[in-house]
Amino acid sequence: LAADAVGVGTSIISSYVVLGPMPLNKDPDNFGKISMINVTTAGGGSGGTQADSNDIQCRIFTGYTPEEIIENVVANSGFDFTVTILGPAKRFGKGQTLRQRARGMYAAIRLANSTVDQSWAFEQVTGIVQPSGKMR
Repeated sequence: LAADAVGVGTSIISSYVVLGPMPLNKDPDNFGKISMINVTTAGGGSGGTQADSNDIQCRIFTGYTPEEIIENVVANSGFDFTVTILGPAKRFGKGQTLRQRARGMYAAIRLANSTVDQSWAFEQVTGIVQPSGKMR
């Protein structure tokens, strides 16, 4: 769960995972463009004892260098866009597709939840990345 007993109250546990930084193009002198990301939340099986995932905050970061992205991810600022993945996505048999676009040399995906009494998990993140021009 995303809440811990602390004395007589609860304290929010802010948890997140970062995927990346990763290059967006095989050629280090070229940009790449993220044109689609699909996030599939995880959870218990039908009739099982494990709960389904609550909502997940998804933020996409792009930049010129991995160092730039790490700085922004740690500060949790400078992201290209943010969207909430509604849990459980599995009830529809698939994840939720994000159609926002982001362009850069490198990218990272930050998945998080910091809501009291919520837990979250994801099965997979897939996407489409396309070449997007040469760096000048």
